[in-house]
Amino acid sequence: MQGVQSEPFDHLKIIDEDLFMRCQQTVKGRSTKNFDGEPVVFRTDPRSLLTGVIYCGHCGCRLCYNHHHEERKLAYGGTGIYDYETYRCYRKISSSRTRDGQSVYKATALNEAVENQVRLFLSKLETVPKERLVELASARNEETYKVAYKQAQKDFENAQKQVTALEEEAVKALTGESQLDLSIVNQMLLKHRAKLEAS
Repeated sequence: MQGVQSEPFDHLKIIDEDLFMRCQQTVKGRSTKNFDGEPVVFRTDPRSLLTGVIYCGHCGCRLCYNHHHEERKLAYGGTGIYDYETYRCYRKISSSRTRDGQSVYKATALNEAVENQVRLFLSKLETVPKERLVELASARNEETYKVAYKQAQKDFENAQKQVTALEEEAVKALTGESQLDLSIVNQMLLKHRAKLEAS
């Protein structure tokens, strides 16, 4: 059935929940499609800081930095050296047959456009009183704490339910009503009690 999830089986987990969620965020950040959230910057090379952060205006896929160096023999016998810096559409790179429209963007033009927007944003920011900025930051932090508190409450309630269920299962194992081995139930119970105390 769609949208139905079973309770997690902790004894089958090979990594903890926190690490799993961080891995999911990294995978989501490396997606080739735009999404609502903070993108992960792939490069720290100053020429290509926008790689993975900007998206194709035609299809919405990520743009990747591309540097092309070319040397050509000129008519008079000399050599012409040409360097091109561009951002190319990820979809065009991986599947040119399914892509139409513009796929290459000049890096200098994009970098300048983004830099101008950042400068404009910072200049507007300077006009806002510091008290207002502190107030906005406090409101944002308060909202973050509320979300974290709700999640902690939910985790605590889930841990309580699991401990209660395991205690009932331990009683059944003692009376012979459960097919589970008592030592396994006890190990799981200790683990979930520790999780309950931590939350």
